[in-house]
Amino acid sequence: MAKNRREAAFYIYQERIHELEIQWDGEVVEGGELGYEVIFVEGETYHKRVSVNGKPLTGRAAEEEDLRLRKVTEFRRNTPLEERRRRFIAAERTRLRFDVRTIAENHLSRFDREEICPSGPCFVISVWPKPGTRRPRHASEWSLSLRGHLWIDAETSHPVRAELEQAYDAFTQPEGSKSRFKWERVEGVWLIESIVSRIEVGSRRVAVRESRQEYSNYQRFQAESVLVFPDFP
Repeated sequence: MAKNRREAAFYIYQERIHELEIQWDGEVVEGGELGYEVIFVEGETYHKRVSVNGKPLTGRAAEEEDLRLRKVTEFRRNTPLEERRRRFIAAERTRLRFDVRTIAENHLSRFDREEICPSGPCFVISVWPKPGTRRPRHASEWSLSLRGHLWIDAETSHPVRAELEQAYDAFTQPEGSKSRFKWERVEGVWLIESIVSRIEVGSRRVAVRESRQEYSNYQRFQAESVLVFPDFP
């Protein structure tokens, strides 16, 4: 896991976030799409917005995104590493992070069964927070609030898939909302392929809100050093 995390930190890629609503009658209402380039800024990944609904940013929107990049670059350049982990600025737009190491350190687990995954033999395990585990204080600690199942590649011990739900309300995710993660192997390194989050709304019109995040065009970034933190998108 540690070796894979180090290798994965050297990849840049593209991200597409697609929002939609599913109404009670089954109609799907599109909510738009955002496109990002995930690049390195001062040794850490940075999600730079590059498109809205398939169209490149232009005009004021492009200027605002350039200003955000400059603010984050300045903050990271002038803030010691230890302080970066404690302090965040609004321009970062910090995202929820799924962290396998946080799961391993703060959850109980149970072996359920073996399965054959597309990548080969897998072990399926159940995970849930240990009694008394504190609630997450920041989006980077989102994993503390999750429970569910992991499909672990038998050869590499890395997750291939995760089906998880909120044990309680946390940040933008209400109790019971569900998230599905899938990873793919690129050049021998496990990298995130997709994340799907579903929230049961239960309003008079809308039954479910769904967010689909897709990752593609992975390219190894040639750099002497990259800061590696224990998180996954």
